[in-house]
Amino acid sequence: MINNFIGSLLQKPSYTLKKPAGFDFSQWESVSDWSKVVFPDGTKVIITKATGREGRGDYVDPTFASYYSAFKSLPYLRGAYHFFGNPTGAFEQAKNFAGTLLKNGWTKNDLAILDLEWTPPKNTDLPTGEKLAYQVKVWLDAVEDTLGVKCIIYTNRSFWSYLLDRAGNPPSWMKDYLFWIAWYPNSAYIDSNETLPLSMYPTGVTKDQVIGWQYAANWVIPGINYDGVDVNVFYMDKLQGIPTPPPPVVTPPQSEIITRRQLEITLTTTDPNAKLEIK
Repeated sequence: MINNFIGSLLQKPSYTLKKPAGFDFSQWESVSDWSKVVFPDGTKVIITKATGREGRGDYVDPTFASYYSAFKSLPYLRGAYHFFGNPTGAFEQAKNFAGTLLKNGWTKNDLAILDLEWTPPKNTDLPTGEKLAYQVKVWLDAVEDTLGVKCIIYTNRSFWSYLLDRAGNPPSWMKDYLFWIAWYPNSAYIDSNETLPLSMYPTGVTKDQVIGWQYAANWVIPGINYDGVDVNVFYMDKLQGIPTPPPPVVTPPQSEIITRRQLEITLTTTDPNAKLEIK
């Protein structure tokens, strides 16, 4: 009853929906019956959160299983994301994400996405720069080795700056990835531009690497009684046939070397007491 009342108060945003459109979800939308959700014409992609939250790499979104199952019957490209909410323990986070997807009917036709937007608290010893970039690459390699597909990186210019080295350079491995970028301008900009300006690209990202732009968080979809849904435009030609990942090449800080072989052994071991060896 309350949700229906809230839903009746929601007003369509003043900007025009960009197409091909995509929407992303999590537990906050609280959708109980996806058959009653009316997506707008031009919708091509729907994505939902699988795992991760601030300080909790082992977290699983309580709505993921039901949302992901419901998405199977919808005529859209389906995807799942992990919120990188802890800049340490990347390997454990990767196992949680990949394992959760495989338990819930993930296929190689689906999108696997790493959400990088968490801001490290000030005055902490948490890793940034090359150390944080290395943790991110550990996550990417472990997920890609398990799922056999190349991941997409969702981020924004501000967070990406935490991955730059002391000279302001991005990690060398970023050239191998596609990016979905968040930047929220005013309605006038949305209506008169097909993509975000180069000045809002994360450092080092090129136009050819951008597969999507999240431009607002207040789209109204009938059947979802929430105060606005994240809305995106996706460049579908770049999403077709995302390549299988090449063998990863990582150059970590000397103090934090984890070999690819050690990752593979841990991923494939049947011994529940086995631990990742770090040399």
